[in-house]
Formats: sequence, structure tokens, C-alpha cells
Amino acid sequence: MQPKRLYRYDSAFLAKLEYLLLGDLRLLLVEPPTPESRHQLVTLLDELFGMLPFRIAAKEEGGYLTDVTKSFPGWGDQVQALGAEHGILYEELRELRAAVNEDGDFPAHAAGLFSRIGEWMERYARHEKEERRLLQIATNLELGVGA
Repeated sequence: MQPKRLYRYDSAFLAKLEYLLLGDLRLLLVEPPTPESRHQLVTLLDELFGMLPFRIAAKEEGGYLTDVTKSFPGWGDQVQALGAEHGILYEELRELRAAVNEDGDFPAHAAGLFSRIGEWMERYARHEKEERRLLQIATNLELGVGA
């Protein structure tokens, strides 16, 4: 997964950008399908697709969830599964972009596409939540708060 565009910003900036793009995408999915909304959908998916490799790379810099696995080596399988999900989420986003870009009657196919995009967004949100959960539990256990 090689990034095609260079985002020269830190992880916090990328997280904010991701949040904004996903928010705009969420709003667009409740709009009626029109040629203009299709164009906006393509633009948002393209931006997410271009940004996601950098967001993932920022998370994996120095090792993905290394602090968690150093402190709790038994959690390695969970961390590895989350890391593998990065590629899956990226490829699913690639497929969604291709589906939206296909020629055809967009309004007729929009409901199915919107549903698939919504499902991807939910899966991505669950992934992010699980990353935060593991980090929070590890931190709490290290500090003696969560035991």
C-alpha cells in the first residue's frame, strides 16, 4: 500500500482530516443521489483513499501498538489482527471507489452503494475504537487503575 500523495503533516492533523472527511461523507449519504452528489462522493472517497495510507503509516511508525505488545505480549494476536485489518479496510475502500466510478444509472444503484459505504464507515469506526480500547486498557493496567 504505497501512498500516492504526500501529506506532510503529523498524525494529529491526519486524524482531524480523517474526521472531517468521514463527517462530510456521512452527511452526503443522507442526501438524494444526483450527478452532483456522485461527484462529491467520488471526491470524498478519493481524498480518503489518498489520506488513509498516511494515517496508517503514522500509526505503524515505530511499530503498530508497540507499547501495548511490549507491556502485554499476550495481546500480540489481537494487535496483529488489528494491523492486518488496515489492508482490508484500504482494499474495501478501493472497491467502493471503483463502484462509485462505474458508469451507469447512479440514482438506481445509489441505495446499495450508500449502504456499502455506510457499512465500511461502521467497520472503520469499530476498528478505531478497538485500537483506542486496547491502548486505554494497557495504560490503565500499567498505572494500576484498571485491575
